[in-house]
Amino acid sequence: MLPERKNLTYVIKKSRKQTDELHWILADLIENKENAKKTIIYCRNIAACANLYEHFYINIDDALNFDSRLIAMFHRSTTEENKEQVLSEFPKQDSKLRLVFATVAFGMGVDIPDVENIVHWGAPRSLEQYSQEKWSWWKRRQTVCIDIAKDRSTDAMREFCRATGCIRKVLNDHFSLGTVREASNFEKDLCCCCSLCSEQCNCTNCFIPRCNVDFANVSKPVECDELAVRYLTNKQMKLLKLNLQDYQSVICEENPSNIHDFDCQLIEDIVSHSDTIMCIEDVIELGLSKHDYAEDILLLIEEIENL
Repeated sequence: MLPERKNLTYVIKKSRKQTDELHWILADLIENKENAKKTIIYCRNIAACANLYEHFYINIDDALNFDSRLIAMFHRSTTEENKEQVLSEFPKQDSKLRLVFATVAFGMGVDIPDVENIVHWGAPRSLEQYSQEKWSWWKRRQTVCIDIAKDRSTDAMREFCRATGCIRKVLNDHFSLGTVREASNFEKDLCCCCSLCSEQCNCTNCFIPRCNVDFANVSKPVECDELAVRYLTNKQMKLLKLNLQDYQSVICEENPSNIHDFDCQLIEDIVSHSDTIMCIEDVIELGLSKHDYAEDILLLIEEIENL
């Protein structure tokens, strides 16, 4: 299946990865409840899913009852009962469920015709993964990639996130679709192509992305503090191990040889030393040779610590 979707509007935003950057979705839920725009937020790991879910749950005072809740999570470790309910309820056009926080595990073989927002919370590792996260949904909508691509992303993914021309063209050139510049298909409404083409649009009824706030990228390099110590509870350490196992399965699916760089013993070592892992170098010292994996792991530990 080709990734081209003319019904999509592509939007890329730089980010501080702060929950207030998703206020436009939260505000819609608070104001419109079961009539809010149906949205999927793809997260890079289970911890990020849980963190965002908790933030939204507290702010909208959502119901615990499966049949009346507005938000849900879907990832490898959610219960089978939860997965079945999300897969049966979310596709319904009259569903009360309006927002799902998910990993890439959600969406395979599922058609949901009325999804209007797809948010990628952090750049995916590759354009293939990015396309996989948007293929199943087909209503006219916007797909928002929040945050710039990090070192863990492929060169193509970084080029996509840093595009200065038509975002759609960068994506379609990567997959060698052999089509004419896609913006030409939107001559009367360039605003429906992507956030960059919208700047050239001359129509009188421009489509305005709902996530129309620019977020400053203020991340700074993290320096090691030899005296610093973090404190993870037993519950957080169990969650860390679960997330590391999930991460292991993802990178080994991409390349089976990665199992030699990221084996089960390394997972145990990371968990047992998590209280003193404060920077990328700390992860590498445990025996992980790939810098991009070490960056992912440090980010994961920090997200779990903040839960």
